[in-house]
Amino acid sequence: MTFDTHIPGLLTLGDRNALIAIDDEVITRYLVDALGQMGYEVHLGFSTDDATIKLRAHPYQVVIISSVSTSSTMNSDEIYLEVVQLPITQRRRQFIAMLGPNLRTGDAMQAFAFSMDLVFNTADLPHLHKSLDYAIHQKEENNRIYLECMQTMDIAAL
Repeated sequence: MTFDTHIPGLLTLGDRNALIAIDDEVITRYLVDALGQMGYEVHLGFSTDDATIKLRAHPYQVVIISSVSTSSTMNSDEIYLEVVQLPITQRRRQFIAMLGPNLRTGDAMQAFAFSMDLVFNTADLPHLHKSLDYAIHQKEENNRIYLECMQTMDIAAL
């Protein structure tokens, strides 16, 4: 698997695609709608095994998972562990978000603690589209700057 390393941002893995590994139907509808409006082809993880297989098989540009230790038919802890163990060369070019009732929307320190790009409280679902759009563009800009610096220093982008 190779990654395009051109400068214009994060979304250089190929097709604009997203994986949603959340089994709550209401939240999934919000996510499918928001990501669809942003031009993503959305794939759903229908079970823990399905989500982990999809994560291993394809470098999705956007991955959205449930917060850990929430009651669910999917094992969100197992999916979370799979996400944080993805190779750094892949994760650096992906946007990974966690949604749950126990999270503080947009809290950078909480996102850092979970190794996520965005944490989002499910009570804020009406603002999901704007928050996702903003956070993804911020990551794209940060990644663009990072890759420019790596090129300037003549270091291969990892």
